[in-house]
Amino acid sequence: MLLAAAGSPAERESAWHLVMALFMLPAVLMAPLAGAVGNSLPRRAVLAGSAAFALAAMLAFGLHGGAWHLAVVLVALGSAVFVPARFALLPAAATDAGWPLMRVAAWIEGGAVLAMASGMVLAGVLATVGPWGGVPATLWALWLLGLLCLVASWPARFAADRPRPQAPGAALRGFFTDLRRIAADRGALVPLLALAALRGLAAAAVGALIAAVLDREGGGPQAAYAALLSVALLSMAGAGAGSALAGLLRDRGRALALVPFGASGIAAALLAVAQAPTVPPSACLVVGLLGGLVNVPLLVAYQSAVPADARGNGMAILNAAGYLGIGMLALAMAALSASATLSATGQLVVLAALAGAGAAVAWWRLLPRVRDLLRGRRAWS
Repeated sequence: MLLAAAGSPAERESAWHLVMALFMLPAVLMAPLAGAVGNSLPRRAVLAGSAAFALAAMLAFGLHGGAWHLAVVLVALGSAVFVPARFALLPAAATDAGWPLMRVAAWIEGGAVLAMASGMVLAGVLATVGPWGGVPATLWALWLLGLLCLVASWPARFAADRPRPQAPGAALRGFFTDLRRIAADRGALVPLLALAALRGLAAAAVGALIAAVLDREGGGPQAAYAALLSVALLSMAGAGAGSALAGLLRDRGRALALVPFGASGIAAALLAVAQAPTVPPSACLVVGLLGGLVNVPLLVAYQSAVPADARGNGMAILNAAGYLGIGMLALAMAALSASATLSATGQLVVLAALAGAGAAVAWWRLLPRVRDLLRGRRAWS
């Protein structure tokens, strides 16, 4: 993002969106393969194999250097296999541990966003440190994190997890069969579409907040990094807190009542920032927190609706849908910002309108759930 933001003001304001598009769109093409692999092979092996691929990609990039666009794409392909396998393990982990799936998903989601924020801090700190043995300190950290991911994935085995053993061709056909099964099941299709829209909106909102900080405060690449760090950290910290808060709900049906409240709050917060002369840190925190409140109930609703024998494919479909939502919206925002068609304030207004439309649909579909939550006396644990 820093390298992409080193040019003109328009390039600074489009940098986050460009990097998001580079990371997300290649992974969409991997969805059938990722689903087939994650659904038919032992998921511990899938986690370890995709972690090893990402580590190898970063080692190759570090030895040759320069092609940062290619590094982003390669790591995205490894992530496209790793992330669905990780999600597919959560119902089995909850069963083996005897814990509610809401709580397990909330902890995993909260931990994931805090890990992303920690990575950004680490990258910024190490960028100011001299090379070790002729290699930039940031690359050493990336290699170490890749190795840690590989080692930590190996113990991830749960008795309740049951992959569907198939030959490669049959597994690939099974992906499209499960895609049709999910598309025909409204209980799975609705949260799938909602999650894709939410993830696209969340990533674009972070980019719009960064663009607003740069537009209103100015500065070069260092200012771009400061904006990225402050906005992303606050947004992700809020998302972690929102995920943990959603995990306190015992009943996953009642938890869906949080969705219309969260979507309405996101729309109001983005619109308020668009009107403000500066970007208040509290707004970034609030947007992240409300996003976490919306994400976890939708994720659990989707996981619960996907058949147990299709979890690998189901999570790959979710991953691809989320990446497609992020990539397409990021690409549109990058193009409009780079061409100076849409200002930073304009980005916030457009995203607030999209969030408002989503909130209206959520209120229409989930009003009975809201009433049930408000009447419930033992909803929270």
